[in-house]
Amino acid sequence: MKKTLYLTALLFGLSACSESSPPVKIETFNERMFKVQYTKIKVTAISDEIAVEDIVVNRGNCKIINVGKKFPNTLKFGEYVSVTVPTSCSVSEIEVVTDDGDWSMSY
Repeated sequence: MKKTLYLTALLFGLSACSESSPPVKIETFNERMFKVQYTKIKVTAISDEIAVEDIVVNRGNCKIINVGKKFPNTLKFGEYVSVTVPTSCSVSEIEVVTDDGDWSMSY
């Protein structure tokens, strides 16, 4: 797998319902495996503990493939969960639903 694009959400670019400082960091990576390109979304806890209840891509219009753990998933500081979006969908918006509010990133 080769990392071809690395986008990190700036903390000030995230919006929330419950507080001003987001408890998660959202990163996207465009990757390729066996000549198939896909987008990987990585959500990392930057608070002591946060429950990630769901990751919604393009307002639910993009199917996600959860690699590994299922939702809800409780993460401690520095732990992460990742999902994959097939090449048929161009990621424009990511919403992370947590027990501390919803956080989104658009680009």
